[in-house]
Amino acid sequence: MEITPHIRKLADELIGEMLSLIPMTQERLESALFELMLAISEQYSSLKRIDDLVRPEGLQLPDSRIQRAIGYIRDNLGQSLDVDKLAASAHLSRAQFFVRFRRATGMTPHVFVNTLRAEAACRRLAEQERSSLGRLAEELGFSDQGHFTRFIRGHFGVTPSEYRRVVQVYGSA
Repeated sequence: MEITPHIRKLADELIGEMLSLIPMTQERLESALFELMLAISEQYSSLKRIDDLVRPEGLQLPDSRIQRAIGYIRDNLGQSLDVDKLAASAHLSRAQFFVRFRRATGMTPHVFVNTLRAEAACRRLAEQERSSLGRLAEELGFSDQGHFTRFIRGHFGVTPSEYRRVVQVYGSA
């Protein structure tokens, strides 16, 4: 996701205030964090879904073997990705599978899986208010909740709990 000038400005302002000798009030801190997370959420929601990138409306992927592999990945998103098995099931060598997969999707199988996991995580965090983060991490194939939290923070700059709070506040506004 691109960090827009607006997001960069909000982040820099927040950092500046946090490093200031005059401590921020709790209210100002929450307000600044909310503004930043809202800007990030808006930027993310403006991105196309991975389905749109892989399969533009009305267009089919040219290689049915890669289509089957993508279907398998979607159906088994919570499982670890074994590219050798995927390639073998597509009756392709590992190298040829990577070439064809990249040609069809514009990304490697691992990046594709991570993109699907990030998309699914955002959707589930927004939809499932009460679902535990540990259970969600397990459903998406992460080894533990800590790994899931690092993954989300690395991709979106906020923890899953923070993302969920912002989406809930934004959704009720």
